[in-house]
Amino acid sequence: MLKMFGLFTPPVSQLEKDFYDFLLAKDTPTPSAPRLLWGAAFAYQVLSYKIIDVQKINSNKFRFVVREQRRFYSSAWETKGEIPQNTSPIKTTNEEKTNIFEVVKSNGKWLIDKYYPQGWTQDTETTPLKYGGF
Repeated sequence: MLKMFGLFTPPVSQLEKDFYDFLLAKDTPTPSAPRLLWGAAFAYQVLSYKIIDVQKINSNKFRFVVREQRRFYSSAWETKGEIPQNTSPIKTTNEEKTNIFEVVKSNGKWLIDKYYPQGWTQDTETTPLKYGGF
């Protein structure tokens, strides 16, 4: 999991640093695993990625538009109030999501500078553009 974040440029702003710590569960008293592995925090599975567009910003920066197929999991009791007999307690739904990867060349290596849903134009109060795709 930590290797994945090695594909990103380092967090710069305080918001990026705080959200990075949140993803790694460093804000918990006894962090055991990154939040991306916690089912309750990120209850989805990526089924596929498809690059649908590549835009060259300059020789050291590209923007990739990626369509992502995700399967979301939720408990039936959360959505219906009770679990009918002979059914799974887990409800699944599939969704498509379009994300943007902004990739920059830094010290001779290509790194993800930002990963966010298409349509985002700035950081929110709680989630920076850098990690918005999670």
